[in-house]
Amino acid sequence: MFKIEPKTNNIVLTKGDTATMFVQIFDLDNKEYEILPTDTITLTIKIPYTNQVVLTKQTTHDHYIIINHEDTSELPVRDYVYDVQLSTQEGFVYTIIPCANFSLTCEVTI
Repeated sequence: MFKIEPKTNNIVLTKGDTATMFVQIFDLDNKEYEILPTDTITLTIKIPYTNQVVLTKQTTHDHYIIINHEDTSELPVRDYVYDVQLSTQEGFVYTIIPCANFSLTCEVTI
């Protein structure tokens, strides 16, 4: 199961499942930002209150961040935090999804 809460951006993912996030970026005028081939979108998942990164996934202009089965199959079931960042070729960095909860829940079927 993969679920993103619309109001909080909190994510729930079953350990070992595959998740595909489609990323769209809008400016303050609600105009869609065109993700350029030179842009990088990075999802970072950490253990809360530490700097221990447990997973980093990147994509470019195709809009998709994919968490593969093997990315979480060995992680402990627990609550993490995550954010998503846009980095441009010009060196600008924008947090497009601010820090939110990422809950990795138990799996039954292996």
